[in-house]
Amino acid sequence: MYASEQHTMILDMLDPSGTEQWVCPTCGRRFLLEWSPVYQQTVLEHGDTQATHSGGASDLHTRQFDIPQYEQTLQDEEIVFTDDLLPWLNWMKAVGLASE
Repeated sequence: MYASEQHTMILDMLDPSGTEQWVCPTCGRRFLLEWSPVYQQTVLEHGDTQATHSGGASDLHTRQFDIPQYEQTLQDEEIVFTDDLLPWLNWMKAVGLASE
């Protein structure tokens, strides 16, 4: 197996709706990302389809966006265990991911 080229995507635009436009400065790949209510990726330009593309939120500091930071903590009393969760809880216990 051969190693493909590595390209780094950068966040080019953040729409007020929350849609992100990412672009690869190396090959011109462009796509839109929508996170809510359902994740959706729309490719605008394919660019180099053989290259491995990556990118992340660390690139946000290079752009001129005011993105608020939210911190949310979940308290134990907020967790509601229903019968629908029992198969998952039983499985987690069986494989050692949850305590008895």
